[in-house]
Amino acid sequence: TIEGVVNYDAEGLHIGGGYSKTEDVAGNDVVKGFSIGAFYITGPIGLGLAYENSDRAGLGKRDQVTATAMYTVGANEFH
Repeated sequence: TIEGVVNYDAEGLHIGGGYSKTEDVAGNDVVKGFSIGAFYITGPIGLGLAYENSDRAGLGKRDQVTATAMYTVGANEFH
């Protein structure tokens, strides 16, 4: 298994990315993929977007995009 992750934070901006590859004992790829995402917070509002690409033996290739939003009131978060 090979994995790597990178994160970066600057004030309200949070960015991250990762890569993963797993092989079976014969050296064949079983799972491999990467992802990248960002989340930005300004005041009580947070907005995020992520992209994932994966290829899994038996299940095939997949691309996925996810968007998220958050609103805070005191210690409460609404997603």
